[in-house]
Amino acid sequence: MLREVKKLYNNLVEVRDYDVQNAIARNENLVIIYNEQTMTLTPQDLKDRVISTSEPFKSKIGASDYRLIGYRWKPENKDQLKLF
Repeated sequence: MLREVKKLYNNLVEVRDYDVQNAIARNENLVIIYNEQTMTLTPQDLKDRVISTSEPFKSKIGASDYRLIGYRWKPENKDQLKLF
């Protein structure tokens, strides 16, 4: 599952809780894209590496409320990916 974020907050990348829950339920990695860099979180990482959870936000389009879940931004090194 891919998600693009537009900003970091104190070196944290924040994604919506339902994206995290969907990735865990499907046993899929969540690939987060920020500023043309990527970070991949496994389902286990999604559970274990949570740094922060926000208060609930109201959806602007009428969908259900959601929380933002923060993870430390650690982009993958493109040089390491070339080795594979």
